[in-house]
Amino acid sequence: MSRYAAYIDEFGNHDLATEKDGASRYFIVLAVVVDETFLAELTTAVTAIKHEFFGAGEMKSSRVREDRRVRVLDTLAPLPFRFYAVAVDKARIDRDSGLGYKTSFIKFANGRLYNALFQNLTDLTVYADGHGGTEFIESFRRYLEQPIRQIFFHSRRWK
Repeated sequence: MSRYAAYIDEFGNHDLATEKDGASRYFIVLAVVVDETFLAELTTAVTAIKHEFFGAGEMKSSRVREDRRVRVLDTLAPLPFRFYAVAVDKARIDRDSGLGYKTSFIKFANGRLYNALFQNLTDLTVYADGHGGTEFIESFRRYLEQPIRQIFFHSRRWK
């Protein structure tokens, strides 16, 4: 049986008032998933792509024109990974709902992604940034491990 690694990142902010300056319309949570057998191969290939298209800097799509972005994606497409994503159109959420609270919103969006991951991959190690610090991470872990969600969590390791 394969073991998988999932690298998770977010884009956007939690604010439902999307008309405010600096507020994004969408909140996206994405996991890049790789079979650990191919991790070294993928790391080498992505490093080469990064140097080719971005030099020594960080790979940031916001600094890339559309034609170059397509070339980057075409170069990444044949590599041995897949991804899961949850995109929330914040303009469609009732501002008076519980999702108007930052913690609830972040847990909800991330919870949808984690549920999909653990429903489809049974031997998975998750690598995620420390959004919100230790208190939030522990709170999120408890949220995910509530009995109603347990059927999705066959095997989990947190990094």
